[in-house]
Amino acid sequence: MALDHRGADYSGLVGRTVAGGLRITQRTGSTPKGPLYEAEDPEGHRVVLLILPAGGPGQEAAGVRPFRSAARIRHPNVAAVQAVGDLEDGSAYVVLEQVAGEPLVHLLSARPTLPIDEALQLILQVAAGLEAVHQAGFFHGNVSPDMIVVTRPPFGKSQIKLVGFNLDADPQHVSSLHPAGAPYASPERLAGGPPDARGDVFSVGAVLHHLLSGSPPAQGRVEGVPKVARPVLSRALARLPGNRFRTMSELREALEALAAAAVTPVDTLAYRRILRGAIVAGLVLVAGGVLLAPIWSSVVQGPRRPAIVAPGETLGSAGPVDSNTMTEARRSSQAGRTAGEPRARPAARRPAEVDRPQRRPTEEPSDPADAAGYVAQSSSADASPDSDPRTPPPPRRASPSAAATPRPAPAGPPTPRARPRAELEKDPALRLAMGDVTRVGLAENLAEAQPGLLIVQLAPAGMGVPSARYNLQRLYLAYSAATKQPDTVALELRRGGILYGWFTREGLRYATPDGDRP
Repeated sequence: MALDHRGADYSGLVGRTVAGGLRITQRTGSTPKGPLYEAEDPEGHRVVLLILPAGGPGQEAAGVRPFRSAARIRHPNVAAVQAVGDLEDGSAYVVLEQVAGEPLVHLLSARPTLPIDEALQLILQVAAGLEAVHQAGFFHGNVSPDMIVVTRPPFGKSQIKLVGFNLDADPQHVSSLHPAGAPYASPERLAGGPPDARGDVFSVGAVLHHLLSGSPPAQGRVEGVPKVARPVLSRALARLPGNRFRTMSELREALEALAAAAVTPVDTLAYRRILRGAIVAGLVLVAGGVLLAPIWSSVVQGPRRPAIVAPGETLGSAGPVDSNTMTEARRSSQAGRTAGEPRARPAARRPAEVDRPQRRPTEEPSDPADAAGYVAQSSSADASPDSDPRTPPPPRRASPSAAATPRPAPAGPPTPRARPRAELEKDPALRLAMGDVTRVGLAENLAEAQPGLLIVQLAPAGMGVPSARYNLQRLYLAYSAATKQPDTVALELRRGGILYGWFTREGLRYATPDGDRP
């Protein structure tokens, strides 16, 4: 049975199993190239099946060759041609990825504009997908919100899929575009020219203009967009093709630079503000301490009356002296002096009797009496009522109770520990960035070696992914925001167990030939 879609009955195809174990379940529509069916592969995954009618005797099916070439495109932002095969009657089948999502044009009808970070997140995926398409020798020719399908992967981040490519290499077969129905097309495409790289650059700029301003550009004019985005859009939307970015790679790099300049995680901004405030406060405290040091020295070391402490109330096993007891002792010492008797000037104290602030470990809290300088200079274990108060006190000895219960050593700072991946993924932005680097084929695994150092195990061809630098930058920013020391964060890139390089706030640094760190 020849599968000529112009007059054949296709009802007999439903229920058939074609090469590769694909079972056709239902017909879903038709295209100028042939009918569309839904099918299931042996693992239960649903795909779209396009049937290309048979050609003449000894000829391959009409239009099958471009699909064979397009099957080489493997990119997460491009609706994939998964397989191409021949049927026994001379026709051919094309297995297309079934894209479950919503066209961007429908989303824009409910939300005309997007914040610049969301807009760049979407448009960078469009540019990365088109870059892969251009490298395979194809051009889109009609990039618009209708041809961008927004999906929601399991990890929650919006992902786009490009559809509606022009696979006909013959310029004579290229469909013409009308200005009223193609507001995102380049001037040369509207004039009837064939699709090319700079025409797609214009269309990507026009879609970004719509995301930021709420409408496509009128005759290439850049209006109503954030100031930071105007230089990139002005070049992408230039009327003359020679004034635009030459390739999609150049446009993608400019968009990545724009994202780095315009998009900074909120947590990072807050941390930097707090850090700046802490530094200023620290400088003020240091300066204040330097200015007040002479005054404080005079207060501490200036002349003052010696404290009168009862022998049995000295510091030792009995603990610190109560301030109320000190007051009572002063009153009792002055009780014998008459009202008219002049106050006797205290004798000069010897250096051993000068009250000096007691240095105490920072972990041990100071009692109020100690902080005020009311600390007895003799040990309760050796003091007696007949002892000379001017005799320098013997060294303090620990009481039996203190010897029985030694004071534990002060605990040091806790040793930083590496966080497991499940804990890292509690941060939404970091979870999305980690999911992206694996989804696009950049990395095979990620693990934190220590706080501030994330090991990225690169895929064999990971750095060849068109969006490699962009995804590494997003991962670095998200990891910095989720780490307490964002200024010391680094991504260590390894491939096959060998150090490949580092990604820090200065960007990508490659390892030296002998494997040393850059």
